[in-house]
Amino acid sequence: MEFSVNLGIWSSVFAVPKQIVDNYIKLAGATQLKVILWILSKGGEKFSSDDIAKAIGKSEDDVNDALQFWCELGILDLGENDISLLENKSELQIIENNPSNENNISNSEVQQKNETTKTRITSRTIAPDVTYVNERINSSKEISDFMQYAQAIFGRPISPDAYNKILMMHENDGLPFEVISMILQYAVSNGKGMRYIEKMGIDWGEEEIFTVEMAEEKLRKLEENKKYAYIVQRLFNQSNHIPTKNEEERATRWFKDYNFSEEIIKYAYDLCMDSLGKYQANYIDKILVRWHNNNLKSIDEINKYNNAHTKQQKRKEKDEISYDIEEYEKYDIFDN
Repeated sequence: MEFSVNLGIWSSVFAVPKQIVDNYIKLAGATQLKVILWILSKGGEKFSSDDIAKAIGKSEDDVNDALQFWCELGILDLGENDISLLENKSELQIIENNPSNENNISNSEVQQKNETTKTRITSRTIAPDVTYVNERINSSKEISDFMQYAQAIFGRPISPDAYNKILMMHENDGLPFEVISMILQYAVSNGKGMRYIEKMGIDWGEEEIFTVEMAEEKLRKLEENKKYAYIVQRLFNQSNHIPTKNEEERATRWFKDYNFSEEIIKYAYDLCMDSLGKYQANYIDKILVRWHNNNLKSIDEINKYNNAHTKQQKRKEKDEISYDIEEYEKYDIFDN
């Protein structure tokens, strides 16, 4: 008599590295997990990101983001023509639960570094490694929940570098998570990336914007700056130009601090084009600063001021010419 075991679905299984479950289950989003599981199930088969996208029902961009996520963690290696798993333990950036590991940084050590480092810089040369970020996410429900919320704001999986920057905004810059969420929402709604978000977090930390009320006021000013900048763009025929932060602040100064009308700002632009034959923001700014310092608030006042200034300049030039002639005659007399 012969017997057989009906394994059903268990007749076709694949292995998942324990490190992925132990160390990255909280870091990874749904798409990232789907991607790595699909790849692991294919063994040595060849496939493309488009194949993965069709199989899991996601866009190819989402799949590429997920692949980048696993690459930054050191789980995958994206070659020129293929995708491979890094098999050597030394190649994986995993958590070792060994307190003697020299590469591990304890919470107290990092917190001590944060307390002694009072100066915030705009370019961070040293950032917590993946081990520390993962440790903080695993040990704090508040941090873990917010990282999941951050992914919802972006509407896609975010990379370990993004986790890192968000954690630094909280622990280094002192921003509460409710304030960080406002930064993320503002940046995403304006099509900005993590570099912009990081810089914004550093700036807000330096300005000590630590409450929702302060954040709302800051965002209101940013929107106001943007509004004035787009008015200037329209006046200067620069519809395809994206204003910089300095341009937004300068436009706000012209409208709000100097209380100039659109007509006056356009007049300054026209004078610039007539004088230089090209647009030059600093030149226009100097014109408007001079008008503001002389309390000129209308085109008539500006024209009167310019005419008087022109007459004074011509008189000065005439006096200088007369003086030069007299000097020449003096030397001519001595020569005789």
